[in-house]
Amino acid sequence: LHRLIRRQRQMCIRDRSQTTGQDSSISTGTGSIEAKMTASVRTGLDRFTFPSGQAQSLVFDMKNNFTERISSSLSVSDLSDGRKAISGSFAGQFNGAKYTMYYYATTSSAVKTLSTWGDAGTLSSALNQSGTDTGAVLTFDPSAGQTIGLDVTVSPSSAEQAKIDQSAEIASKSFADIQQQAYDSWNDVLGRVQVTA
Repeated sequence: LHRLIRRQRQMCIRDRSQTTGQDSSISTGTGSIEAKMTASVRTGLDRFTFPSGQAQSLVFDMKNNFTERISSSLSVSDLSDGRKAISGSFAGQFNGAKYTMYYYATTSSAVKTLSTWGDAGTLSSALNQSGTDTGAVLTFDPSAGQTIGLDVTVSPSSAEQAKIDQSAEIASKSFADIQQQAYDSWNDVLGRVQVTA
């Protein structure tokens, strides 16, 4: 997750017509899923727009991060509007250094079904998982709209701090608001660089 947020922040500065995020498209055979992402300081925001009427699902995979995963955990809770929150920790090793990070993730729309898995690899209705290989599969109701999303905030101290940080960074801001904020931040930093011939 931390690598995802760092990658999202890096993609904000790619040479594009806008430096506010990264857009891509994934072909599904029945259409294309449009993927958009942007980031604030500690939060990565992803939005996926599915073809009309197509099944919508997200896989929240805590094992695959391109470093040596030591452990991970997740705990699912319901939010008052039908959305879900997933929080926990992930620990790994990178270039000989061990690390532990905590996260708090929220869906942008109500979740229809949710299944999780642990080290056994079997999907279940368990709301808590821990081990090396943990994750969740979330499905959404296509009639509620074509776009679904996930906001993931990381913290080196606790999942509760990640939740606090997400509330402070996102609050009532829209995805477009965060994109504009990223654009303004990068313009401010890059605007300090002066090139002369």
